[in-house]
Amino acid sequence: MSIKATYSPDDNKLRLYPNRLSTGETERLDPAIYQRIHSLGFIWAPQQQLFVAPKWTPEREDLLLQLCGDIVDDDTTLEERAEIRAERFDGYSEKRKDEAESARNALQDRIPAASQIIIGHNSRARAEREAEKLKAAMTKAVSLWETSEYWTRRAKRVLRHADYKKRDDVRYRRIKDIEADKRKEERAIAHAEKRLKLWQSANLTREKALFICNYLDHTSRCFSLADYPRDPPASQYEGPKTLWGALNDGIITEVQARDIAVPAAQATIRSAQRWITHYNNRLAYERALLDESGDMVATQVEAKALNIAVGGQVLISNEWLTVIRVNKRDGKVVSIRTNARFAPIRGIEEVKAYKEPTQELVEKVKKATKQAPLCNYPGEGFRQMTSAEYEKIGKGARFIERIKATATHAAHRVRHVLNSGSTYRGANVFITDVKRVDPPALTPDSAPVVIERVRVGYSVPSAAPVASVAACASNPFKELKAQLETGIKVVASPELFASTPVVIDHILNEAAISPGQRILEPSAGTGAILREIRARYNNVHLTAVEINSQFTHLSDMVDRVIYADFLQCTSLGDFDRIVMNPPFSQEVKHVMHALSMLKPGGKLVAVMSAGINYRENAGYSELRSLIRRRGDIQQLPKDAFKASGTGVQTALVVIG
Repeated sequence: MSIKATYSPDDNKLRLYPNRLSTGETERLDPAIYQRIHSLGFIWAPQQQLFVAPKWTPEREDLLLQLCGDIVDDDTTLEERAEIRAERFDGYSEKRKDEAESARNALQDRIPAASQIIIGHNSRARAEREAEKLKAAMTKAVSLWETSEYWTRRAKRVLRHADYKKRDDVRYRRIKDIEADKRKEERAIAHAEKRLKLWQSANLTREKALFICNYLDHTSRCFSLADYPRDPPASQYEGPKTLWGALNDGIITEVQARDIAVPAAQATIRSAQRWITHYNNRLAYERALLDESGDMVATQVEAKALNIAVGGQVLISNEWLTVIRVNKRDGKVVSIRTNARFAPIRGIEEVKAYKEPTQELVEKVKKATKQAPLCNYPGEGFRQMTSAEYEKIGKGARFIERIKATATHAAHRVRHVLNSGSTYRGANVFITDVKRVDPPALTPDSAPVVIERVRVGYSVPSAAPVASVAACASNPFKELKAQLETGIKVVASPELFASTPVVIDHILNEAAISPGQRILEPSAGTGAILREIRARYNNVHLTAVEINSQFTHLSDMVDRVIYADFLQCTSLGDFDRIVMNPPFSQEVKHVMHALSMLKPGGKLVAVMSAGINYRENAGYSELRSLIRRRGDIQQLPKDAFKASGTGVQTALVVIG
């Protein structure tokens, strides 16, 4: 199988490119090879059609060399990969945006006003099912829009991250991190060599082996009975155990411990040497790129470091911090410890400005960093032991504990040991054969010193760009999301037949509304007529009356809304136009009552049942007589209310 392996120093990643078939598809790896690749952390990148490891390791490099024979430099730069990735994310965003727009457009005629589905003659169960369907469709549209926004943000972040990674100051900090990792491996080699020297010395005894395991070598492994047979009273435990534990429990001898520890130390040295070689190559690459830019960052950092002293103040981010300690290596300042609340140790490259130390601040720092006295006394709960007994305790189980100041004594330090078998429980210690030293008395000078931090405020540029009107325009998807969060409620309103667009067009054409007129709708219902009036005409004063107080959305459409039975309203004033779709069971009473509020010369336009043409009771006869003198009756189309779920026959009454 012809496969290729690459390494990119830009992002310190190894990549494995499987063979491409003539069809353009990627050839599948042998299951055994795939398992080995997967076990070492290689991840399949479907868009790039390759396997990528998050970072270089000796084990990953060895595997690729075994599979491919060679690892070549990746010919795609970090910037190019970022652009390809951002372009792919933009494609995802556009696709989801188109899908979101399609979903929203399909909802335009289905979304009810104020997230309410109003039912009068319809089935509540059917209305609730429609509400659930509508909620699902709205959720889908909002989800697609949010996904589109997510991919847009991802594309921007990818490009921003690539620009960040190639900045000189970031590269300088990366070099410092690599140097720190290299020093860590050098310490690992020195430690392993020290272990080797002790293990390979002549006259190895059990006591000497226990000493090495206790202080230097913490190698562990499983000691099975098959490989390490032993008879009681030796421990029969076969799980993981340190060399010290195995020696102490009689599972292995000092010779067996050496046979385990020596190869482990040699393997540590080989691995660390591989890492050091790798770090040297990375440092050469990063320093070469830094040199191409004139190495201005390193020059500026070194210039800053020359002046920094304890007690001085440094501006880092937006905060003035006090220098507590200056950390040097090879005679150069590499970092400083500050009084920052979090991450007190900071790199020199982070310093934006510097203030020379004052004598007062220097004294304050000295007092704040002065070590509290080490005391030795039999306090409450203290363990008592001799100095010889204290020295026998391993260094990892004994340390110095700081005691805070109280009302009776100042802060001080005492010896502390951990309990046997515990990593977090212990007790303070009183050494009986050492001079007793009691805690210092509390004095005004012993109060803790607080070195304050000064936060710098952000300044707003005077010529800050003003957001465009288009950018501030309402986002329809945000409105849809807000409406979805409010919820879709099913509201019952007896005898409600919402006016359809066809009916509203007939009403407004006959009403002939003019600017400045006072308009009344006595049975506003869903507000369909009012909404269209507000959209078509400017400078009109709208008054609505609605018996159902749950229709709170009406207040957003009109100048005045009254929640009451219209037949009980007697002091609403006079109106130039009255447009209405009254409940058909009381339509004559509603129209006659509305006429009492019509100004002379005004016009009333009402939707009524077809019974206005033929019914003979007193109310209908009287109204028809009035219409013949002052108005007209027009027949509305048979399917005028089909969109409202009914085939009722209706007419349009015009009086005025």
